Amino acid sequence: MSVKRIVVLFHKGDRQSDLSGYIVDHMARCWREDGHAVTYLFGTRPFVPADLLFIHVNLSVVPDEYLEFASQYPIVVNGRIRDIRKSTTSRNLLFPGDSWGGRVIVKSDLNYAGEPERMLRRSWLQRRFRYGEGSRELPRA
Repeated sequence: MSVKRIVVLFHKGDRQSDLSGYIVDHMARCWREDGHAVTYLFGTRPFVPADLLFIHVNLSVVPDEYLEFASQYPIVVNGRIRDIRKSTTSRNLLFPGDSWGGRVIVKSDLNYAGEPERMLRRSWLQRRFRYGEGSRELPRA
């Protein structure tokens, strides 16, 4: 097996220290154990040559600049997935006035209830120190 170079593309607002909860971080460990070179890239600068790019932009809608950047790579995983909002991906939607009498599962339209989008709007200090239950949140910047 030849060593492959893999780049995992994250949003520029993500930080290396916050990735352990992502499945792609565990996948990258497996790839490294198999002898592949894995590089994490935060944002679209600089270009890092690789055999494969894995897009992991943790937003409900991937900004166009990330998809355009990805087109430079020979193989792109998630390269055609721009919008994962429920209203875009599901045909099983109910609207006011629909005549559905059964049970429903209510899901947020945004990925992870919009937390990734909220995190990007917070200040550096707020992103660095996530306040837990019972803590006072800092005012939004």
